[in-house]
Amino acid sequence: MTASPVHPPPATSLLRHSPRGEPAHFDWLVVLDGSTPDAEARVVPCYRLASRLDLAESGAALEALALPPHRGLYLTLGEPRTLSGDRGRIEPVRHGVVRAVRPVGDALLVDLTWNAVGAGTHGPEEHSGAVAMRLRVESPSDESGGPIGIRVEGVETISQDAEARAWAGPEKFAPEARGVRR
Repeated sequence: MTASPVHPPPATSLLRHSPRGEPAHFDWLVVLDGSTPDAEARVVPCYRLASRLDLAESGAALEALALPPHRGLYLTLGEPRTLSGDRGRIEPVRHGVVRAVRPVGDALLVDLTWNAVGAGTHGPEEHSGAVAMRLRVESPSDESGGPIGIRVEGVETISQDAEARAWAGPEKFAPEARGVRR
């Protein structure tokens, strides 16, 4: 019997970007089509946010700005990096896995799980455990510069025992992985 190839689940990453001479913001990179982008290919959708998406409460409405696609390497960046061309510095805040993407009217319903401990996390308010989120994202455009709305429809803090099951589990909010609701 031949084993099926193992493909990593679609990824998401949150980076703190501190441009020179401008206020810091957060860049949310997210693979919505199930692909595994090449590290150097500029194909990963990216959205600029004023605040940390991973800390948003259920019911929060956020506005994001669509940016040009970013390189795949930023999905797994493990340490801060100074950008070329005097564009400032980026710092990885949190990485995660996209569990499911479903169209709902003119929006996408995105289920994702953020890891328990972000590499180079920023800010004292970091969660201690993994966090599952359900987001309603206005149908993102392939063009940069346009605003999109993001509504947080659900947030679950995943207990440490259930975290491993959630990372390997089905593409949904698994009831056994649910922890404290916030």
